[in-house]
Amino acid sequence: YKAHFFNWQWDDEELARIKMPIMDVSDTPFFARFGLIEIIDTTNSDGYVWLSYLFTSLGYVPTYNPPFGLRQGFVSNTKINNSLGGAEFFERRGKRRTYAFEINNISVDEALSNSYEIIDFCDIYTPMVFVFDPDDTIHRHRRTILARFQNLSDQSYAYFDAINTPYSIIEKIA
Repeated sequence: YKAHFFNWQWDDEELARIKMPIMDVSDTPFFARFGLIEIIDTTNSDGYVWLSYLFTSLGYVPTYNPPFGLRQGFVSNTKINNSLGGAEFFERRGKRRTYAFEINNISVDEALSNSYEIIDFCDIYTPMVFVFDPDDTIHRHRRTILARFQNLSDQSYAYFDAINTPYSIIEKIA
């Protein structure tokens, strides 16, 4: 018996599972009421392109990066049922990616005009895009997620004119 755990050949189903966002992070802020996307593909015999989810949002880049200790992981939505005999039955559902981190020692002005306003506006139901590193060309598709706040956290005054803001976000599935 020979196990083939790591053949590194992905079939079409596995490739469809991988989320590859097309992302454009602007270097300069801008205000726009409408956006235009032009896709020119003369080889497309179908005559259309399917965009599953289009999202445009405001952005906020904190003065300081999150310190060491940022946590990333998964939350499973799979339901487990047990029979009377103890056997487990799984109702498989998709999992979601999560991030938990804290932005420390930002000025009161930055904390109240950005962090506080975003938390106030978004609550836990409004979608946002979390971009871990806009310059990342290798793992961007793994670390950029359409998300929402998992819970609303309290800001704390670290010392005079400095605020710490914890964030806990979870991937939003459509």
